[in-house]
Amino acid sequence: MAGQLISLDNRPSALARNRRSSLNSNAKQGIQASFAVLGYKGKNWRLKVKSAETVLHDDRNQPLTSIEAVIVGISPAISRQYFGKSYSEGDNDGPDCYSTDGIKPDAGAPHKQNPVCATCPQGQWGSRITDAGKRAKNCQDTRRIAVVPLTDLEQNVFGPMLLRVPPMSLNNLSNYSDFLDRKGAGFECVGTRIGFDVSVAYPRLTFDAIGWLDEDQQRLVTGDDGNGGLCADPLIERMLGADLTQTEEVEPRQRRLNLGSDAPEPQRAPPQREPIPPQPEPDEPDDDDDSAVAVAAPPRATPFNAAAARKTPQRKPAAPTVPNDEDMESALDDLLGDTAA
Repeated sequence: MAGQLISLDNRPSALARNRRSSLNSNAKQGIQASFAVLGYKGKNWRLKVKSAETVLHDDRNQPLTSIEAVIVGISPAISRQYFGKSYSEGDNDGPDCYSTDGIKPDAGAPHKQNPVCATCPQGQWGSRITDAGKRAKNCQDTRRIAVVPLTDLEQNVFGPMLLRVPPMSLNNLSNYSDFLDRKGAGFECVGTRIGFDVSVAYPRLTFDAIGWLDEDQQRLVTGDDGNGGLCADPLIERMLGADLTQTEEVEPRQRRLNLGSDAPEPQRAPPQREPIPPQPEPDEPDDDDDSAVAVAAPPRATPFNAAAARKTPQRKPAAPTVPNDEDMESALDDLLGDTAA
């Protein structure tokens, strides 16, 4: 005779505790968790979750020209991607060849150009000449990093987000690392403002320290022992080292314009020398930016603006979890609304 079911809030029976079931793991086999991707068009930030892409706005509903985040993961490898034909407006094809580890083409690359990247003719300087007559490479270098919004550390709605650092921004990232080394700081211990270099026409990312995380923020990012928190999220390893055909859409061709492909050969920028200042108020958007369009609607909360910070509840840090697709889609609707870019 069947008895009444026991609440799952109670301890399981001895039989249930001793049962070593493979059913839970079987249900997840072959399914990769999605992750949010930060990108930009022109010099405005966008957030993409699965197929939904939304322009990020500040509290005045101006498109964000900088974001404030904590960098929680950086791939040690340079990723590469090659497009066989020039970009045309509306072209959304993925790259013909790409490599996650920068050593050899990924298995999913449709038109591999060489067995290994080091000797690939598409990856040599001078393999492409820009419209300005500058030497460039047909195959472009990028580095994947994982970030979480500084104003969203507790809610952590989307988990770590993937951001690809384009080729003309790699030296800026390296110089920022040197600056943090001189201060005895790690990427995961400070808030970082990521914006755009206004002195160049193409999007070149800049990295500036806002200040040290406070004790509560640091506990959320690295855990009490320094080895947990958001930095231990299992999504980070996947987004930084996985073949994108298995976890996320291959970077579309339209992003090629954001990688500085027509920029001159990289020159190392001078290292930053200013000390880490106390955390200021968020920057006002650049009123001279032609891409900043005023929107009459009330400001919409996003993970990167102050409105989200005001809504963030105070609670103790929890172990990181991998959000499922339904949770992420629901969170996207709640935070960003239904407006797609």
